[in-house]
This record gives sequence, C-alpha cells and structure tokens, in this order.
Amino acid sequence: MSEWRVYKLNDCDWYVGKSLEDAKAAWQADCGPMPDDEAFDEPYELSDEDMDRLKITDHDDPKAPRLTFREYLIQLAPTRAEMFASTEY
Repeated sequence: MSEWRVYKLNDCDWYVGKSLEDAKAAWQADCGPMPDDEAFDEPYELSDEDMDRLKITDHDDPKAPRLTFREYLIQLAPTRAEMFASTEY
C-alpha cells in the first residue's frame, strides 16, 4: 500500500500527501497563505470507498479515460505533496 494519501481539503480541492498536514502545507504553498479556517473546510483523508468511487477526468482532453482516484494515484506516482484534483481547473 502506498504511503501517499488523498485528502479533500475544501469544496474544490483534493491534495495528495503523506499526512493531512503535508497536504495542507502544499495547498498553502500553491494557493495561500491563508488562515486554516478560511482555506480548509473540515479536511479529511479519503476512504478506500471514496478512492474507488470518485473519478477524475481531464477536461482539456475529451478522449482521456476517466480514472478512479485510486487508479489516478497509481498513475501519478507522487514524489511530493501536490494538487491531486480540483473542480476549479
């Protein structure tokens, strides 16, 4: 099992990290700085069920396959905490 986890940080953004704090720090580096209560809305680690249920697609490439979050995490093969998915991009 991968040491990387996916965290839903707010209504729009999922980040991958080794911990919630790792994911939040990456979000702050990308989007912040902001107070946690403004940046995050009850952040949490996705469950196994979420990882198999949620799907990601590349809206810039309509022919791109829709992958589950688990499949995408494997494909991404992260080496650092970073954005995983967003409804805003």
